[in-house]
Amino acid sequence: MGIVYLSPYTGDPNKHGGEKRTYQIKTLLKDECNIQKLTEYSSLFIPFSLKNQKLTWLKNFIKGCLIASKINSPIKFKFVEFVKLNQAFFYYKSILTQHPKDTIIWDYGCGNPNSWDFLIPYIKSKDQKLIAIIHNLDSLIDGRYLVRKSNSSPKWFNSEINILKKCNHTITISREEYWLLKLYKINSSFLSYFPIKEVKKVCLKIKETRVNTSKNGFLILGSTVNKPTYEAHRTLINKINCTEKVYVAGYGSENLKGVSDNKNINILGTLSQEDLEIVLSKVKGVIVYSQPTTGALTKIPELVTSGIPVFVNDIGARSYNHLKELYVYNDFNHLNTILNKNVSDIHNNSSNDLTDVAIAILKQKL
Repeated sequence: MGIVYLSPYTGDPNKHGGEKRTYQIKTLLKDECNIQKLTEYSSLFIPFSLKNQKLTWLKNFIKGCLIASKINSPIKFKFVEFVKLNQAFFYYKSILTQHPKDTIIWDYGCGNPNSWDFLIPYIKSKDQKLIAIIHNLDSLIDGRYLVRKSNSSPKWFNSEINILKKCNHTITISREEYWLLKLYKINSSFLSYFPIKEVKKVCLKIKETRVNTSKNGFLILGSTVNKPTYEAHRTLINKINCTEKVYVAGYGSENLKGVSDNKNINILGTLSQEDLEIVLSKVKGVIVYSQPTTGALTKIPELVTSGIPVFVNDIGARSYNHLKELYVYNDFNHLNTILNKNVSDIHNNSSNDLTDVAIAILKQKL
């Protein structure tokens, strides 16, 4: 018996958070769980035509329509999307047919949830074990929608919960989502993200370099190809009032050029791994601002391991509030006060205890 791993990611330790989380899980499977047979398939690049199928594509499509209409009715989505869903169904079915006795590990919550509610009844009918590795709860991410019902977030939350109830087990990257799924009686475990092997090696290299490097400016770091992060970064760079340079880097961050006329904001855009390491070794700290969404930020434990101060709002600190190296700010005025202090003062005076903040807010409301 082996493992079939379905993911839109390859598990590249040098790419974005989704890739690094997949890299962590796959490494743990091989090194800690001694999985000898790990077969990987992409859940992103679904071929338009299926090989080794006895039925023609048209027959497959018609059959898929019938299956879909029984599982989910009424059907409300565009024809092209309908074609893609049914193609995906038969693509996954052909994979699972080749591995009837293997456990299915599914990287769930990667922005493409639209075919799995077609597939899970098939998996359950074959009595295959299904474990979902949850990167995010998609139905709670602004801008995500379930194609078959044309529902935008969070209107299809109950549909997502029902999907996850059919899994044998779920593993979350977030303590908050673990708690939420347990409330719904879903078998779940929490496995925090932490840098492992190649990623940890890079973090420790940066930490060593920082020891004898002069520090200037601050860095905003993150992938802005998804809507919540883009909007968060856009808000952040328009609210920062810092006397030092503030650099912005990360996958797709060049899209932020022109959104602020603040001369201290420098958009570096997408950087190579080598260039990013140089920047991280030279800045005073990294600023994180996150809007309410799901999952947990993989960059936070990496930055902490790299010996870099992290200034993060309370939402962004989710799942990591226990880390002493985080400096949590309540609002942008608080952040600007912190950034305009000396770094040594920040270390001496900052606290993760939000009690004083809560009392201040209460006083304001009264």
